[in-house]
Amino acid sequence: MIFFFSISLIEQLSRATQYWGRSSWCMTEWLINYSGGFVRRGLPGELIHRITGLTGIHENLIAMIVSLVVLAILITFFLRNSAGRIPMAILFSSIMLGGPVFEEFIIRKDTLGIVILIVCLYTEKLIPNIWIKSTIINVLGIVAMLSHEAFLFYGVPAILLFRYLRNNGSLASLISFIPIFIACFITIKNQGSHQIAFDINNSLINTWRLIDPNDPQIYLADCEIACLDPSVLNAHPHGYDVFREVRSGVWVPIAWILTIYISFVYLLFLVMRSTIHKKNDFSSEAQLTVILLFQLVAISPMFIIANDYGRWIFLWTCSSISIYLVGINWKSKVAIIATSKMQPLLQYVRLPWVPRQWHLLIFGIVGCNWSFLNYIKSTPIGNQLYFFNHLLHYKNINF
Repeated sequence: MIFFFSISLIEQLSRATQYWGRSSWCMTEWLINYSGGFVRRGLPGELIHRITGLTGIHENLIAMIVSLVVLAILITFFLRNSAGRIPMAILFSSIMLGGPVFEEFIIRKDTLGIVILIVCLYTEKLIPNIWIKSTIINVLGIVAMLSHEAFLFYGVPAILLFRYLRNNGSLASLISFIPIFIACFITIKNQGSHQIAFDINNSLINTWRLIDPNDPQIYLADCEIACLDPSVLNAHPHGYDVFREVRSGVWVPIAWILTIYISFVYLLFLVMRSTIHKKNDFSSEAQLTVILLFQLVAISPMFIIANDYGRWIFLWTCSSISIYLVGINWKSKVAIIATSKMQPLLQYVRLPWVPRQWHLLIFGIVGCNWSFLNYIKSTPIGNQLYFFNHLLHYKNINF
């Protein structure tokens, strides 16, 4: 699994270096900036734009470097905290870290949001002074919100839960996170405009020209930058549009429901049967189930807002496992009630087959636009078969 993960990551970075520019959803998400005024998701791109002005290094290279650093931090966290708790095959599979690698969205802000969430959770857990830790978490939460508003769904509820359980059900302590919600309101209010999209794209002309000097539409905003124009955003598919889709003879919502359920079962089954857990450790199994269900409910509105279902599944699984590894206060009255009610239900969480680690080599999670072919391409093995088939047919390579 690590081999497939590594080779796919190298291939993705190679393509990103050579081709990803104005027409790349990943690259344009990173490079939204404030050249046309304050707008959603613009903070990281503004910082990158200023670094480019100081160093002369083009924005796309900085975005790739930052993405790699953030990914390395996330891998380090999981490896250091999951020894004997989570199998390596799960960590690097499509269910977790392999998702953005096999489906080519490493150069997005999803991993950045997960890292910020982890830092917030550790801050809440390790710093005793409530004012100091609240200030730090608010600053980090605002940075995450100004980077991508999806943090409202997978990050903020987790932070609130962490604080709520550590204070044994005290709602008053949650008031200290009002600044994060203010940042959320400001972000939602400043969705963008046609002029802002034009100005941002214009500020990146030198980078677009470097990537593709023959692009005849270089002055037209595209992908995430174009979606800052409300008229373009409204024309973009929403998450609920998937209910009308039938592909490869399959009603697409069924495929996504099965993907989520299989991911859930494999996480639960393989994690609970790792070396550190005793056989039939229903207490830990119930705790992980509570976290997975809580995060799934919290993130569920994103499945309606946009159709990047594979990305939302990645955010769900990685944020849930992060919470599980950091560790919440399971001695809280609310946590005890939740786990006690969950334990009897675990006997019904089953598949017709026994989950094995090697199954993950042929299990994939499509980023969006599910079809049978896209599913094959999203698996670790299928990803490489597609890559070499592409080389053979389009690069005229003779072996």
